[in-house]
Amino acid sequence: MENRKGKKGYMMIKLDIEKVYDKMSWGFILEVLNNLEFNGSFVNWVPKCIEVEKMGLLLNGSVQGFIYPSCGLRQGDPLSPMLFIIAADVLSRMLMDKNATGEIAGFKISRNGPAITHLMFADDIMLFGKAARKEAAALLNALKITVLGRANQ
Repeated sequence: MENRKGKKGYMMIKLDIEKVYDKMSWGFILEVLNNLEFNGSFVNWVPKCIEVEKMGLLLNGSVQGFIYPSCGLRQGDPLSPMLFIIAADVLSRMLMDKNATGEIAGFKISRNGPAITHLMFADDIMLFGKAARKEAAALLNALKITVLGRANQ
């Protein structure tokens, strides 16, 4: 291999998104469904399935208190994987747009090959870019908007 000297570096960030189900914003999910032009009755039905007013805490068989969740998808809910995939698709499209506008350079395996900005697996995301503050900020912004659903907060 040829030794090169210079200040150019690349970064790869591996994120384990196993706990994202717990932090997914209900408002963001509904906003995405509306923007993707899902049927209105379906969009109105989704909050009834994912929003929980309160959860009781049982200790030795008796209710000891309540938790009032404001976000998150429930593990085991048959609707949760579909909603999560839709949110992951939004993140993927946002990263591709940031690559097209030059905010994120991605990583090229060959000179004329396509830039790889991200790879998604079952519960992992790998992000690629130049090791620069500007690109790290663009990646963080995309994650905040999609994964945490903070588009309008």
